[in-house]
Amino acid sequence: MVSEYSAPMRLLVLGGTLFVGRAFVDLALERGHEISLFHRGMHGSDLFPQCEHILGDRTQDLEALSGRSWDGVLDTSGYLPSVVGRSARALIESTGAYVFVSSISVYRTPYPQQVDETAPLAELENPSVTEITGETYGGLKVLCEREVEAAFPGKATIVRPGIVAGPWDPTNRFTYWADHVPGGGRVLCPPRPDQPVQVIDVRDLGRFMLGAIESSLVGTFDVAGPTLSFAEMLDACSDGAGFQPVWASEQFLTEQGISLWQDLPLALDPSGESDPLMKIKSTSARHAGLAPRPVSETARDTRAWSSEHPVESPSHGLSREKERAALEASQQNELDSATRLY
Repeated sequence: MVSEYSAPMRLLVLGGTLFVGRAFVDLALERGHEISLFHRGMHGSDLFPQCEHILGDRTQDLEALSGRSWDGVLDTSGYLPSVVGRSARALIESTGAYVFVSSISVYRTPYPQQVDETAPLAELENPSVTEITGETYGGLKVLCEREVEAAFPGKATIVRPGIVAGPWDPTNRFTYWADHVPGGGRVLCPPRPDQPVQVIDVRDLGRFMLGAIESSLVGTFDVAGPTLSFAEMLDACSDGAGFQPVWASEQFLTEQGISLWQDLPLALDPSGESDPLMKIKSTSARHAGLAPRPVSETARDTRAWSSEHPVESPSHGLSREKERAALEASQQNELDSATRLY
């Protein structure tokens, strides 16, 4: 079981000023730990004035970390194995614990019906590739994991989060629905109300990772929240407000130039091939203390944050204008808003 309390520790965070790292640092400071943040100073350099800020670019120079020591390291910003391997090897003598934030994208397709830590991993045809795309992301994360495990045999913690949600999420994936649904009225939705959806609150992820360092927990852990249907997720986001879901068919969305996942965040291919990645049980993590909060609480807190800090130029989600045009098209087709669109 991960520890809920610990004597103050000295921790190094590679990153720590954006989303996952920010939640981790918030909690670590609450618990009285001493934090050093290693980052480029491009985002959040004014955050956490009580922390030590070490400016540097991990892709080029780690000299600023030499001759130092910490009780644990959290790596939130590793995507290329060459970069992660260099960082891990540079810190071998500096720390006794290394937590690496990986992803459930490491699993190889086609996915088994039940994905867990033993599922086959993605392998790149060209392991030397450095371009991060939808096709290479998972395989590169696999190679990053191996670099960490090679540098810290028996002392590494690999965390594979599912979709992470909550305050300060820069992606707008879950935030789109948390903001949009409580407004009421007709809401354009993806084809399958029964599609599984799974998000993990960033604060619960941060608590699990901090607990892993505090209790010297090692191993590989899937970290995901409760599985809901898409309809149940929307209800959790609604905050009691009445709304009318318009479950649009894939054909209708294509005709309107609307894509799944990008325009309608968290919407998966209707084939169901990706559904197992939204049904991860996280059994090992739960046995080790992971305790996800209700999605309704994540939605409420995300909405409160977003109202004061709206995401600029979001990468996911429909504009109000484009959604309105699609809903008007559905009415022109004389289809009721509660009816599936074909």
